[in-house]
Amino acid sequence: MIEFFSLILSSLKNDVIGWSLTAISIFGGILNARRNRLGFIFFIASNVGWILWGIIISTYSQIPMWIVFTVISAYGLIHWKNKESPRERRLLNRIKQLENRIKVLEKGEKGERE
Repeated sequence: MIEFFSLILSSLKNDVIGWSLTAISIFGGILNARRNRLGFIFFIASNVGWILWGIIISTYSQIPMWIVFTVISAYGLIHWKNKESPRERRLLNRIKQLENRIKVLEKGEKGERE
C-alpha cells in the first residue's frame, strides 16, 4: 500500500513540474507574440527547467533540443528589438500619407466654405 501512494505522489510531482514548465513556455510565447522581449526570459527559464528535468527523468534525447532552444532564446533576447517590421513600417508610412491627404482636403473644404 505504501508503494502505491509513493507511486501516485511521484507521478503527481512529475505532472506538476511538467505542466508548470509547459505553462511558463506558453506564457513566453504569448509575450513574444505581443512583441515583448520578456518572452525570451520566460523561454530561457523554461528551457533550463526542461534541461534539468530531462536529466532528472533521464530523457537525454531531448536535452540537446532544449539546449539549442536556450541558445536561440538568448540570441533573440540580445538581437530582437521592439521595432516594427519593414512591412509594418510601410503601412505606418502609408497611414501618415493618408492622414496628410485628409488634412489637405479638410483645409480645402474650409477654404471653399469661407
